[in-house]
Amino acid sequence: QIGLFFGPLAFAFTALPAHAQYSTPIPDQLPESEYVYGEAPNDHAVGSVDAAHTMILYASNVCPACGYWFANHWETIKTELVETGRLRVIFRPMPTEPVQLSLTGFLMAECAPKADYMTVIEDQFARQSAILEAAYNRGNVKAEYDAIAAGAGLVSDEAISACLSNPEMMAIINQKNEWASAAGINAVPSFIFDGEVMDGDHDADAIRGWMDRR
Repeated sequence: QIGLFFGPLAFAFTALPAHAQYSTPIPDQLPESEYVYGEAPNDHAVGSVDAAHTMILYASNVCPACGYWFANHWETIKTELVETGRLRVIFRPMPTEPVQLSLTGFLMAECAPKADYMTVIEDQFARQSAILEAAYNRGNVKAEYDAIAAGAGLVSDEAISACLSNPEMMAIINQKNEWASAAGINAVPSFIFDGEVMDGDHDADAIRGWMDRR
């Protein structure tokens, strides 16, 4: 069982649902058919808008397999494919159990300045082991999320609470998961490459192979 949260951040956690409500109605919802396989205005992406290829990445910040992918493949993909202008990567959050931890991190990233979103996401994957260890063994998980919040520009307890209870931020995350469901995605990490759900490996060599076939 996950340990208790202490301090001012604890109040913010209580505002989070036990499970993500993926069917929550979304005000002014964007047309699903247009964005299931393509970039939406409220997406977070890295790489040139003129890149020849686009990859949508669905991942959870508390998923060990996602953590492995980020630790072992992301830097190579970012350096050799994204930063060279060949690939644009769209990150879409898919919360998984323990959902309160996952949603807390994703909401904090959503509340960060748009230019800092991926930096906050990368920080969460770097802290993943420490977060899960602290949560399951009654360690100081609050300290990990305080650090994540600071990186997201949430510098006060009031700012953290406002972020975690913001229905617009939750709606964005719900919306991305509805698009995942529409694409038949129900596991993480999952990838959509140039409009097609990828199968097989997802390392830099595999992505280069997808590029070469197009």
